[in-house]
Amino acid sequence: MGSTIPVIQNTENDVKAIAQQFVQTIDNTNQGYITQQQFITGIQRHFPADQLDEVLKFEIIPSHVLDAVNILPSLQGSASNLRDQNAVMSEDYGMSDVVSDDQIHQIAGHAARKNWQKLALCLGFLEYDIESYRVQNNNDPTQTMYALLSVWREQEQYLATKNRLKHCLQESGMTDLIYLLN
Repeated sequence: MGSTIPVIQNTENDVKAIAQQFVQTIDNTNQGYITQQQFITGIQRHFPADQLDEVLKFEIIPSHVLDAVNILPSLQGSASNLRDQNAVMSEDYGMSDVVSDDQIHQIAGHAARKNWQKLALCLGFLEYDIESYRVQNNNDPTQTMYALLSVWREQEQYLATKNRLKHCLQESGMTDLIYLLN
């Protein structure tokens, strides 16, 4: 006969007790709570690196979904065709279509006087990231928006096109800034 795996039923009190014990173990300042850095340091101290790597290794999009998507045909020449980089890098969608430093600087200056957070969200930043960049830039909206746009362009590379930024400006209610990308 095979062995059975016991079912653990955690009540709300059990979970609270485990959480409290966890905080006490990692809280080296006895403040009753832990900071993000204390959490990271504590986890690194209590788990071997190979176990930690294995626990943190997961796919956001399951591989079977990616495989199914990669089978589907894409429109040739489409700027959204991520599988055909040559189409994106062609004359129609070449590097001249990527947003320039000067355009980023101009848009950051103008957007800072508007609801720039909405633009940052449209570019794919999370509220947590936006707040982090705001703090790093001393709550200066122009500097923050410039940093976010620069990071967006760096991460997106050849996909950081004028058309994509125009779309986000429109979605953010900043259609009056689209002329800066012409």
